[in-house]
Amino acid sequence: MVYVGTNLTVIDNTGAKLLNCLKVFYRKDGVPGSLVITSIKKIIPFKDSLKQSSNKQKLEKGDLVFGVIASSRKLLSRTTGNFLKSRYNSVILLKSKKEKEPLANRVLAPIYDELRLNGYTKIVALSQNIV
Repeated sequence: MVYVGTNLTVIDNTGAKLLNCLKVFYRKDGVPGSLVITSIKKIIPFKDSLKQSSNKQKLEKGDLVFGVIASSRKLLSRTTGNFLKSRYNSVILLKSKKEKEPLANRVLAPIYDELRLNGYTKIVALSQNIV
């Protein structure tokens, strides 16, 4: 489960690496498929080989972004009797709170099927592995 203050890893190619959860919407605790607002703590360094001012990174440290929880370390039980657990708490960044479109164009890790049930079909389409 994800609470306020939980560190989250990003599993898409937006350039952010580590996030801090600031708020979980509509629930007290975050489960896969929950909407969260986060602050960026660490980013992947931007390699500017041409040294031009036109190449700028979209995200910077300290930015507030919306995301959806893709997997969590807490044991998740399904109605079929299966249990799922991930190695880390992960999130996929979104364009805005109302749109359910991802900010990135690739998802780099497996995601849970609960995203499809919550209406995040574009994220499911980008993902290679769905558990």
